This record gives sequence, C-alpha cells and structure tokens, in this order.
Amino acid sequence: MDKEHLTQLLGQLSQILAAKETLLGSELTVQLQERIAAAQSAMTNKDGLALGTSLANLVQAISAACLPGRNLTFTDQERPVWEALKDLTRKERDDSLRGLHLF
Repeated sequence: MDKEHLTQLLGQLSQILAAKETLLGSELTVQLQERIAAAQSAMTNKDGLALGTSLANLVQAISAACLPGRNLTFTDQERPVWEALKDLTRKERDDSLRGLHLF
C-alpha cells in the first residue's frame, strides 16, 4: 500500500470534514476526526489485515454519515478524495484476505 498517498488522502479528508462541521455538528465531526486519527495511527503502527480493518472502520463511519437523512455530502471537488480512500480500503482488504487464503 502506498502509505504516502494514504496519508495525503486522510489529511485531505480531515480538512473536508472540518470544513463541514456546521453541517455535521460538532459531535459527529469529532467522531469522524477520531476515526481518521485512528486510521493514521494504524497506518504507522500496523500493516495488512489490522490496517485494512482500521480503514474499513473509517469508511463505514463516513458511509453511515452519508446515508439519506444525514448531512454529509461531498461536492464534485471533494468526491475524488472520498472515492480514492474507498478504493484503497477495498484494495487493502482484498489483498489482506488473499494473503489469508495462502495459509
């Protein structure tokens, strides 16, 4: 996994969410920022399945905040960051699971 690219995506996502605090509310913004911080920590301390799980938890939390009736939406300029993070997470999960099948 390209951890430098992932670091950039997480940083951009953090900025996007911080800018949406008035829409999301401070409680949800803090929760999502904590998930981003956990993913950043996992990225420096973990690899493989543990990192994939941390990223999947972040994607799941943000996806839940994007459900109809919730306030999180991404603009056309922000959406590529979100889509790239989801793609990296999916790839990391697939790679980790593929490695488990080898044993």
